[in-house]
Amino acid sequence: MYYDQRSREINFEVGDKVLLLLPSSTRKFVAKWQGPYEVIRKIGKVTYEIEMPDKGGRKQIFHVNHLKKWKERAFVNAVIEDGEDIEGYRWSDTGEIVFGTQLTEDMKSDLWRVLRKFPSVTKNTPGKTDRIFHHIRTTDSQPIRQKPYRIPQAYLKDVMKELEEMERDGIIEKSSSEWASPLVIVKKKDGGIRLCVDYRQLNQVTKFDAYPMPRVEELLDTIGNAEFITTLDLAKGYWQVPVNEKDREKTAFTSPRGLYQFKTMPFGLSGAPATFQRMMDEILRGTETFAGVYLDDIVIHSSIWRDHLNQLTDVLKRLDDAGLTIKLKKCTFGARECTYLGYQIGKGGVRPERRKIEAIINMARPQTKKDVRTFLGITGYYRRFVQDYASIAEPLTELTRKKLPERVIWSEKAELAFQKLKT
Repeated sequence: MYYDQRSREINFEVGDKVLLLLPSSTRKFVAKWQGPYEVIRKIGKVTYEIEMPDKGGRKQIFHVNHLKKWKERAFVNAVIEDGEDIEGYRWSDTGEIVFGTQLTEDMKSDLWRVLRKFPSVTKNTPGKTDRIFHHIRTTDSQPIRQKPYRIPQAYLKDVMKELEEMERDGIIEKSSSEWASPLVIVKKKDGGIRLCVDYRQLNQVTKFDAYPMPRVEELLDTIGNAEFITTLDLAKGYWQVPVNEKDREKTAFTSPRGLYQFKTMPFGLSGAPATFQRMMDEILRGTETFAGVYLDDIVIHSSIWRDHLNQLTDVLKRLDDAGLTIKLKKCTFGARECTYLGYQIGKGGVRPERRKIEAIINMARPQTKKDVRTFLGITGYYRRFVQDYASIAEPLTELTRKKLPERVIWSEKAELAFQKLKT
């Protein structure tokens, strides 16, 4: 029998205002908190009748696990942050939790009970682990100082805001380092920006960390004919790993607000993937029969539902103990089929993710060696599905040779290879 020792009895009274965990109006297999609604009758120990005026005055009976207390709050400001729960608890930016399409309501309730046990893990903001520190071991090189890149005036306000938030959240701190790398702005699909740092020169003098990365093919093959698959994505995973205090000065970067350095591990450092994978392998050691991890992407796979709940609990407990957090809206719980590492997995099969294939099909003909390398990099990731990939791609590989000009001279053989790999 499955029993949650940390559970507590939840009671509501007639007239109480509650939030309901209901399917989204746009995605029926996605649940989100909606309301508030009023409790009009207590049916049993764990079931209540709820009135929903915005749904045609419908009255419906719900299990207690689909209810959450609504608390009126005294507003000191007319605006609250989008995604903030009425209790000040942030489940996800959108309030959405993605469950497997085949799950019954009871199974979703089972998952909900498991998630409720780990509020520290599911808070969506980066945690901070003490399991590992990132070290930047450099050669005897003198400190590297690069000139800052010009930041367009149109992005200046957003950059300043981002820096302010990163400092407030303990990601960066002011610096007086001799090292300085330039700041880079990455435009996001939603119109926002992401701040990155060009660490290429620092990486050139950084000693290589040879810790092995998992083979994606082997990781996918372990999933086999699993009936239930859960994927977990850590919330800004790298930022949850602290940088060794003596090495922070090497991460220094120039900005419109002056010189900063990272307190947590930034993207772009050559040794960051090895540090992160080493940590995750250690945290999940002993779960290899039912869980796998590639950097900040975890997969849990099971054939029996109760096993899946226990195994999910095990993994979440390990993350909790390590001080790590997940991004709920990027996770999938108890699915028969889902996306993982760019592949569609489940139902006994593994195939490329549809949107990635569509992106390959829509790619324009390469104009430069860089374009060709990008195309080969993307198609090469799925080479297991292309028989004789190396020989088919050879005309394109030839175009990237060092002695050839940067702007490629396209040939009939190159076109044939290009079209064949796209289809």
